Amino acid sequence: MPDIHAEVANGIAHCVHHDVHFEYCYNLEERRRYIDRDKPESERAVRQANLWLFPLETIPPDLQKANADSRKAYADLHKTRADSRKAYPELQKAWADSQLANADWQKAAAEWQPALIVIHDRLVAQGYVCTWNGRSILEPKGAI
Repeated sequence: MPDIHAEVANGIAHCVHHDVHFEYCYNLEERRRYIDRDKPESERAVRQANLWLFPLETIPPDLQKANADSRKAYADLHKTRADSRKAYPELQKAWADSQLANADWQKAAAEWQPALIVIHDRLVAQGYVCTWNGRSILEPKGAI
């Protein structure tokens, strides 16, 4: 039997975790070190013996393709996450800027409120609809 522990650093593996029969192992040697370092000593020999990679030539082509597609999607996910982390400070700045601009708008709107009421009343007199009662457009005028 070939030493399949040394063939590849990652791939479809047997018992990476004690409760999952087959799954992808990203780094076999890293997993072995983790077992030796962090798992209970009474479990280590059994875990190490059961941890091995399937030789690539034994994996059916359609499973190899599905695995490759999955790895690519996972890599794309990590790249997108990294890109979003880089963009996050810009997002925070844009959010802060929008909050400042909104505060400026609120202040300006408050200052213009009397003039807007005059304009509003003229427009309503010309036929524009207004059912605003001071709180809502959906309640009767005397409902507040």
